[in-house]
Amino acid sequence: MTSLPIQERIDNITAILSHRWRLIVIVTMALFLLLAIVVKMLPNTYQATTTILVYPQKVPEKYVASTVVEDPSDRLNMLQQEILSSTRLLEVIAKFDLYRDLVRTDGRDAAVELMRKAIKIQTKHTSGSGSSAFTLTFTGSDAQLAAQVANQLANTFIMRNIANREQQVQGTTDFLAGELDIARKELETQEAQLRNYRMRYLGEMPDQMPANLQALAQLQLQSQSISDRLARLEQERLLIENAPEADHQIRGASSPSAESALRSDIRQEQAKLADLLAHETQAHPDVIASQKKIAELKQQLANLPPDSVVSNETTHISQVKLQVLDKERYHLLQEQASIQQRLNGYQARVDAVPLRQEELSSLTRDSETARDHYRSLLEKDYSAQMSSQLETKQDAERFEVLDPAKPPDHPSGPNRPVLLLASAVFALLGGFASAFSREKIDSSIKSEADLMKLLPHDIEMLGFVSNIRPVVSFNNRRLLDTN
Repeated sequence: MTSLPIQERIDNITAILSHRWRLIVIVTMALFLLLAIVVKMLPNTYQATTTILVYPQKVPEKYVASTVVEDPSDRLNMLQQEILSSTRLLEVIAKFDLYRDLVRTDGRDAAVELMRKAIKIQTKHTSGSGSSAFTLTFTGSDAQLAAQVANQLANTFIMRNIANREQQVQGTTDFLAGELDIARKELETQEAQLRNYRMRYLGEMPDQMPANLQALAQLQLQSQSISDRLARLEQERLLIENAPEADHQIRGASSPSAESALRSDIRQEQAKLADLLAHETQAHPDVIASQKKIAELKQQLANLPPDSVVSNETTHISQVKLQVLDKERYHLLQEQASIQQRLNGYQARVDAVPLRQEELSSLTRDSETARDHYRSLLEKDYSAQMSSQLETKQDAERFEVLDPAKPPDHPSGPNRPVLLLASAVFALLGGFASAFSREKIDSSIKSEADLMKLLPHDIEMLGFVSNIRPVVSFNNRRLLDTN
């Protein structure tokens, strides 16, 4: 049951083809002839290809590091976007007067879009990373013009690559120069602060600690020596002062004189003053009070009546000796005070060393950090300058045309054999379509099925007579011809 409709369809198709074969042949031939004329009239297109090679840097990277660290493939993609921009393509269109009619009718944007489609860039990868070469192909209607445009685009690639690299190198050099100038000023500021600090606290620096301790020990020895000399002078004074008193006592004096008492008080006060000067300065209140008291005692001694003095001659000799001792003692006390003042100064320096060491460490650390930063920037600046020289001398990585584009001898399109074959297939399909369309609009009865569709359902068809064509033999044809 299911095979009957399919068989009917096949029979219908066969009937249509046998009945309409003349129409199929006519339409197919007409369409094929028309399409062949169109294919023949299609304009030829020519493809011009140029190869650009990526040359590596001549100087090894371990000697001179390039400031352009971008991968060639990435740089090629960036250059491709730049070259295929509307601005660059309009320059090429204007230079070679491309797409004149299209620009006049549809505008420059349509011409730019059509030129983008006509440009093809293919990257050739090596066994390693990155690319070693790439090809640029331009398709145009004129062979000579296609080669010129391809070479112009390749030259634009190379020039833009050089310009971008130089711009990047120059930008890096300018940036490092600015940073280096800032780092130099910062280093000078830090060094000036450190130098001023050392000058302000000269003698209190940690590296001067041994010298201060040595000077402190020497001054202590000098102070001790002066103290010993003062003690000896005091003993000599006691001997000189006690000599007249002893002589007076031998003569029968039963009690010590007023002069002896005053001299004893003066000696005690002078001993006290010597002890104060060993630890305090001349401006100390206790030192001033002691000196004032000694002066008062000496004034009292000078005001004693003559009859209370032992012997004028003995007293005169003793006074001369005492004056000599007093002068020597005064000089020793002055020297001791000066030494004590210097001792206090050196001791203050020694005591200030921990604080100065902490402050100096902070200043030194900041200065070292600024110096290291400046040295690092200086090395980078030297490297950037050498890289800039490489770019200037064209010794860095660069693009170079390996094979310039030449006018092609044969057109690259259209592929006419393929188009003719497709035209033949399309024409044949058009012939079949015309036959079936003609059959669709034809209302005549051509088969039993068409008749059954027209007859009512209650009428039975007894049979049909097939188309009988008489067979005429050669002899019968001769008889017919003679008659």
